[in-house]
Amino acid sequence: MSSSCGGFRGRGFMLAVVLVGVIGCRDDAGTGAGHSGGQDVGGGGADAHGGGETGSGAQGAGGAALGPCTTVDVIAFAPSDGGSPFFGELVPSLDGSKPDYLEVWLGSDATGTIDLLPPTNLFDCGASTCVLALADASQDSIGAWFVPTDGTLSWATIEAPYYVTGSLHAILTEVAIDAATGDITYPDGARCLEITKFDFDIPRPADGWTCNPTYYGEAATGSTNAYCDCACGALDPDCLDAAAPVLGCAQGQTCDSEGACDGIPDAWTCGENSYDQGAGNGCQCGCGYPDPDCALPGEALEGCQLDEVCTDWGTCLPASWTCDPGFYDTGFEEDCDCGCGAFDPDCFDSLAASCHFCGDPGSCNTGACPGTIDPMNNAVCARASGGRSVATQNP
Repeated sequence: MSSSCGGFRGRGFMLAVVLVGVIGCRDDAGTGAGHSGGQDVGGGGADAHGGGETGSGAQGAGGAALGPCTTVDVIAFAPSDGGSPFFGELVPSLDGSKPDYLEVWLGSDATGTIDLLPPTNLFDCGASTCVLALADASQDSIGAWFVPTDGTLSWATIEAPYYVTGSLHAILTEVAIDAATGDITYPDGARCLEITKFDFDIPRPADGWTCNPTYYGEAATGSTNAYCDCACGALDPDCLDAAAPVLGCAQGQTCDSEGACDGIPDAWTCGENSYDQGAGNGCQCGCGYPDPDCALPGEALEGCQLDEVCTDWGTCLPASWTCDPGFYDTGFEEDCDCGCGAFDPDCFDSLAASCHFCGDPGSCNTGACPGTIDPMNNAVCARASGGRSVATQNP
């Protein structure tokens, strides 16, 4: 099983290929190909400014004294599609011909003031708060990596995942990174950068707006690839352009004058009078597209078996399924997930020999296939008990 890291619009897309390739999604190990995923595309940006004054000396972790650091400022600080990581451009430019970037991952750490300690492995980024500088960066490569060897990051969440405020001071030292292991080494004589003080505050562009702030009014920022972002809590000015492609709605829907999706999705296979009819209409599941009525409390589930529930994707799921609902019945031949408490229709048959993924979170097996998966019933695991196998959903 492998999950998608999500898409990037605007500045983020340029670094996504390199960063995901090096840092990765931190997926669980398994056999076979990863689950298929999708990405959004687009363009946009937002500005924020940080100040910088004089440089200072620094000592690289494991390296020789660096001497005066190059002072840099941060501009155009904005979130990527999913919020973190946040990207900002470093100015003035370093010695390369391509832009230089600050990258800030705001992990699950408690908000407040965090001391920036020298990291030892790049793969830790994304799982915790992390600050990086990327010199001479493009979609294809990064010329040099810098990690913090001193400094503090103070931040608070106004509303997750996009709206944050805070301040950064950092000394960042050039490092060498092992692409295979993520291990970081600090060579003697490495360069260093100093961000003296960068204050950031990402505001909501309009009352009620819930999507990425860089998506709002992209055309007004000079973007030639603006999208009408719908269902974002407020009307996107880009939607006033009838030629702008609509994002956030299903194929077959339009964006109305209040910024809400209107109409019935082309993928909807049930009756027209059963989609998004409001309270009392019931939750229609298995209709090719999620019914908004399913989000309403107390709606009767229709279209599924008694032992099934409706997923966020509008599909019926066995109530006994213990793995990620998105892994069930994806329609891909090599997405057979095993040990998840119910048979996955992606499997050729119920034998353990058909399994592709046996260590999904929630699976009764924690290792590679076949592991402890029951040889004859790949929905569960088997334990030896008195000389015979006993099927169990939880080891």
